Amino acid sequence: MKNEIVLYQADDFSTHIEVRVERDSVWLNRQQISILFGRDVKTIGKHIINVLKEELSGLPVVANFATTASDGK
Repeated sequence: MKNEIVLYQADDFSTHIEVRVERDSVWLNRQQISILFGRDVKTIGKHIINVLKEELSGLPVVANFATTASDGK
C-alpha cells in the first residue's frame, strides 16, 4: 500500500497513536513521538535537532521555535 494508517495502542490502553506509513517510512510528529516514548516534546525536538546536526550539513528545513501547550502557555 502507498498510504496506510496504523494504530498503535498500548496493552493497558493508556496510549493510542495514529501512525502514517508510506512505503518504507513511518511518519510521526514530535507530539506522537513523545507519547510513544513517554518523553517531553521539547526533549524529542532536541534529539531531532542533534540527529540533523550529525547527519546533515545544516538545518535548512527545520524551524527553530518552542512548542506551547494547548492552553497557549
